[in-house]
Amino acid sequence: MFNFGAACNADGSPVKVILAEDVPEIRIYFDRVISRRLHVNVEVAVDGRELREKLEKEKFDIIISDIMIPYESGDSVLESVDVGDTPIVILSAIPPGDIVKIAERLVSSGRNIIAAETKPVTMKRIKGIIREFCERS
Repeated sequence: MFNFGAACNADGSPVKVILAEDVPEIRIYFDRVISRRLHVNVEVAVDGRELREKLEKEKFDIIISDIMIPYESGDSVLESVDVGDTPIVILSAIPPGDIVKIAERLVSSGRNIIAAETKPVTMKRIKGIIREFCERS
């Protein structure tokens, strides 16, 4: 089993995750549960503008973005900002078929979508996604 207490980047640094989410309870959940239990650094963007600004300034190991966030949708930001081959997880409360279509569109535009999840997403699933990333790194 993977030890989340240790960093999994090749240089020994903790995994750096950006979470784009407008729902305060989900942001708190990620901060309190995901970052502390998995020992990853979580940066939060509350809307599309903030996500765009942060992605243009910083490099992240994993991007987790809600699709339906204020000002600019998560998928619009992810399509237009060069994030290289950074693994991306998209989240949304939209119907599963719609999120699959968005994921396919993002993949066809060169994005590295590693998961497309319908909310609510369980801690077990997020842990699994991060574990898969760490095992590949």
